[in-house]
Amino acid sequence: MNIKDALVLIPARMGSKGIPFKNRRLLQGKPLLQYTLDIALHLFPKDRIVVSSDDPEILKSAQSAGLVQVINRPIALSGDDVPMMQVIHHALANVPQPLPEFLVLLQPTSPFRSPKDVLDSYALLSPEVQAVVSVRSAKDLPGYNTFALNPEGHLKVEPLLALQRQDMLNAYTLNGAIYWMRIADVMQLKSILELHTIQPYSMPFIRSLDIDTEEDWQLAEIFAKCGYLPKL
Repeated sequence: MNIKDALVLIPARMGSKGIPFKNRRLLQGKPLLQYTLDIALHLFPKDRIVVSSDDPEILKSAQSAGLVQVINRPIALSGDDVPMMQVIHHALANVPQPLPEFLVLLQPTSPFRSPKDVLDSYALLSPEVQAVVSVRSAKDLPGYNTFALNPEGHLKVEPLLALQRQDMLNAYTLNGAIYWMRIADVMQLKSILELHTIQPYSMPFIRSLDIDTEEDWQLAEIFAKCGYLPKL
C-alpha cells in the first residue's frame, strides 16, 4: 500500500544527552535512523518523505536513500528543550507546496514500530478525529504508584486522589512512535495535545520501545537479537 495523501516527517537531530549521535548509531549493523526510513520508503512516495536534521551525516544518508526532501534544521531548533511542534512548523515552511491533507511524524527512536502499525493508525483517521497518536498501556499513574515529594522529602500521598488498580485499565502513555494529524490544524498548534479529539492507537510494550537512554539501547539490542525488528 502507498499512502499518497500524507507528508512524512522524520526528525533526526544530532545531539542527545542520553545517547550521543544515537540516530546514526548502529543497531544490528544498521543506523537507527534507517529502520524508520525503510518503513517510510515502503509505505509512502519518496517525494512525500522529509528528514529534518542538523547532522550532516544524517542528511547525507537520507539523500543517499533517494529522498527528495531533506531539511537542514537550524541549531536553534535542535536542542533537547525545543518543542516538536516548532520543528514541524519549520519543516512545513520549507517543503514545496501544495501540502497533502495529513502529516505523520515518525521518530527514529522507535525502531520496532511496524508498517502495519503505521497503516492501522492511519485507518483510524476520520472527519470526527483530529489526530491519531500511538500509545502503550500505562504502568504508572499519579496518585496510584507515582508520587511527588513533600517539603520534608517524604512521598506526598493524597488519600482522596489515590487510585485503585482497576482505574489503570483505560490509562495510556504516549510511546512516541506515530503521530497523525491534519496539516490544516498543525500551524495553529503549540502541541498536538491541544486538539480535542485524539484517537489512541495502542501498541504492545516491545513495539513501543522509545530509545532515550543507554539502558533503552541495551534493551533494543536484546529485542533485535530476538527477531522483533519489523519485516518489510
